[in-house]
Order: sequence, then structure tokens, then C-alpha cells
Amino acid sequence: MQNGKNSNDNTKRNNTTQNEPLRKETVRVEQNNEKIAAECRICVISIIVSDLSVAEQINAALSAYGEYIIGRMGVPYKQKNVSVISVALDAPVEVTNALTGKIGKLSGVYVKALFGKI
Repeated sequence: MQNGKNSNDNTKRNNTTQNEPLRKETVRVEQNNEKIAAECRICVISIIVSDLSVAEQINAALSAYGEYIIGRMGVPYKQKNVSVISVALDAPVEVTNALTGKIGKLSGVYVKALFGKI
């Protein structure tokens, strides 16, 4: 221990303090056959599925965007015969919009995205 601090704690984590906002990460995404830099945003996609026959298509769409998914949770609501899915993403807005668009086009599926300011 040096000066009341653990000697292993000599490095700063992400060069931020508690009061500083987190830095936004940028990634390269393809748009109109052209790669551009895009800022990642954290968001939650809420999906309500009333036609369970499209479950495989939803899973395929989510798998295609798997690199951006932080986590997901699906809950069957048997009394209403629907499933509720929440998906947390860290992705550019364009990627999130593309995913919600693909899922939203499916019959019996309702989808909304909520973006954080982070």
C-alpha cells in the first residue's frame, strides 16, 4: 500500500471519473455499399409477439445482429397468448433501426426502441 491506495490500482479505467460521461464508441458500418464510421448508442428494443409462428424469423434477425446485442430476455405470457422480448443493444442508430424494421415487418409483431443518451 502506498499513500493509502492499493499499489495495484495505478491505472485509470477508461480515463473517466464518476462525474464524466462515458465516451461514445464508434464502429464502421456499411451503408449503401459504403463503410462509414457511426457512433454507438445503448438502447433497449421491446418486442411483443402475438403470432408465435414467426419466432424462428425473430431469432434469425436477432442472430444476424448478434455482435451488437448485450443481452436479451424472453418471457411467455400464457394468459394473453403472447411473448414479450427485451433486447439490450450497443449499436449505431442505423443498425438498431434496420433490426427493428426487419422485426416490425413480421405479422403479429410489435416493436419499439428506446435510446439512452449515453
